Amino acid sequence: MAWYSFWSRAKEEAEKPKLKICCACPETKRARDECVTLHGPESAECAALIEAHKACLRAEGFKVWRDLSPGKMASRVTKPQREKLAQVVGVTGASTRTALECLTATGWSLEAAVDYYYSSGAYPAARGGRGPKTDKAAIGELFARYRDEGEEDLILAEGVSTLCEDLEVSPEDPVMLVLSYHLQAATMCEFSREEFEGGLARLACDSLSKLRAALPGLRAQLDDASRFPEIYKYAYLFSREKGQKCVQQDVAIAMWQLLLPAHRWRYTQDWCDFLQAKHNRAISRDTWNQLLDFILSVSPDFSDYDDAGAWPYLIDEFVEHMREKQQQQ
Repeated sequence: MAWYSFWSRAKEEAEKPKLKICCACPETKRARDECVTLHGPESAECAALIEAHKACLRAEGFKVWRDLSPGKMASRVTKPQREKLAQVVGVTGASTRTALECLTATGWSLEAAVDYYYSSGAYPAARGGRGPKTDKAAIGELFARYRDEGEEDLILAEGVSTLCEDLEVSPEDPVMLVLSYHLQAATMCEFSREEFEGGLARLACDSLSKLRAALPGLRAQLDDASRFPEIYKYAYLFSREKGQKCVQQDVAIAMWQLLLPAHRWRYTQDWCDFLQAKHNRAISRDTWNQLLDFILSVSPDFSDYDDAGAWPYLIDEFVEHMREKQQQQ
């Protein structure tokens, strides 16, 4: 019956709740976090405590690299991993060492690594600290660089265009929409002082070089299943003209083409052509939001589309239009 005893022990081990890395080694973690809060993660004072916590994690069975210095890291990670590393650094403002630790702890999942950074104690603000240090005066100087000459507290279209040039991106690049989302900008082609300075502080970007380095991580959020719907819904509010409740159809179409290229939805061009031929009126917020629900929930052949469901009439008519088109092919 040796096989049964072995199987029973294995089953018991498998049924034990697995300890998460953020909950392991509480004593060494507490000592590390207290030191890092006072002196920063790169300080010599904390090096021994950080290594002690890593040693404890290894003893618990977690994989933690012994040397996370940028120099040795470069020889160990693949090109796709280096890209993820840059994205985590860009989004969180973490050091390369900290970003690498978050990625290795989460199996190199970009989304999980960012969540781990903010929830596990790696982010100083999560421990009651100040978060990434930013130079508010430097952010103010950046705002002054782009603000309109006739407006004390506004960056207008010309300033936004100059910012894009300095960031080496096109104004039509969707990453600028993601940046606007993080700045909480209320109006297209316009940033208030509060939006610009507050947003860059939250992103821990107090220089053009830091903001440029953050772009890959911001761009990656367009492929993040949890973040993209937020950006998509924000785009509607961002696209409205001041004082208007709805988005004009030509603006909505341009925004759909920006957010929903063919690899995200195969019918984007069909949808836009349908609107131009059959609608030619402003797009309601309900239609905008429910289109994404439709894309995410209905199969490409529309076989599971519920004609009696509570979809906007435009989507009902589009499905009917596409079914007729498919039958003719």
